Amino acid sequence: TFAYIALFGELKRVPQQFSRIVNVLAFSVVGLTLTAICLIQLGRLTGNPWIGIIPLIATVILLAALRLSRALRFRGTATWPVVEGRIENCDVREIRTRSSHYFVAEAAYSYRVEGEYYSGRFSREFAQESEAWDYVSSIRNALVQVKFDPAKAESSLVLDDNASTP
Repeated sequence: TFAYIALFGELKRVPQQFSRIVNVLAFSVVGLTLTAICLIQLGRLTGNPWIGIIPLIATVILLAALRLSRALRFRGTATWPVVEGRIENCDVREIRTRSSHYFVAEAAYSYRVEGEYYSGRFSREFAQESEAWDYVSSIRNALVQVKFDPAKAESSLVLDDNASTP
């Protein structure tokens, strides 16, 4: 799980000064160590050292399915046309979990395709509240590049880090 998170970016609260390589190494070592300890203990408890293979295979299948579903969700977006949009509204909210908290900058945008207006939303996670508010301030009323599905214009996504103030 730790290796998956580090490789595919599902954990977004890792400080930005760490590189992806450091994340992969750190999370992989921790993840592999914890997995090995669990499998050894499971083998000791059951008397069958191979019993840990079943949850391991199930975990690998689950992670592969999650990755595949994410890839399929954005399949074909490389060929979607791009139009100019505008950030209409922004806000920051705090997310609390049992062990941590983080901040989410949420933005609503609008764009026009063949004379019709459409809208969408996106969010970005931050470890610090001040970083989230700085980001929101930098994109408020900004122009953005929006990719949309030509077969279904209400399906769209904002290209990352392309906001420019008018």
